[in-house]
Amino acid sequence: REATFAIREGGDGGLTIEGIAVPYGEQITGTPEYGGLTEEFQLGAFAGHTRSVVIDVHYGTPVTGKVALRETPDGLMFEGKLLDTDRAREFATLVREGVFGPSIEFEPGEIARTKTGIVHKAVRSVGAIAGTYRAAYSGSFAVRHIAGSTVTDIQEPPGAEPGATPNPA
Repeated sequence: REATFAIREGGDGGLTIEGIAVPYGEQITGTPEYGGLTEEFQLGAFAGHTRSVVIDVHYGTPVTGKVALRETPDGLMFEGKLLDTDRAREFATLVREGVFGPSIEFEPGEIARTKTGIVHKAVRSVGAIAGTYRAAYSGSFAVRHIAGSTVTDIQEPPGAEPGATPNPA
């Protein structure tokens, strides 16, 4: 599974963007928040989050109106219309040329330790889906935490056995 952007033309002459924003069960390492620990998302992590927006780059300018979010066994899917702006048209070109892939901006909520890192069980909020050229997941995915946790903020439940500490990559 790969996080992807796909652009298609609609019957009204406008452009639709869709894809997988977050693949479930895929692990990454090297995020600023968790360093050498693995980070992944499980099905249900985005439950209750039904709308977002696509922006050109992290903390950038919207290139869509609201996009619909829905969870599937493969990951968090999204779909919406690109705006009729120069920036959105340039964004579409970069996506079609394979320069940009999706990256989710979110605020962590419920997380759990795994043997090698953490798994997001429920996110607190979704900021946006951003275009990124620096992929982290499956060749085309990165994550940006909009607030909150660093690895030192992970609290183990009382009596829990922490997993093996991974070796830094």
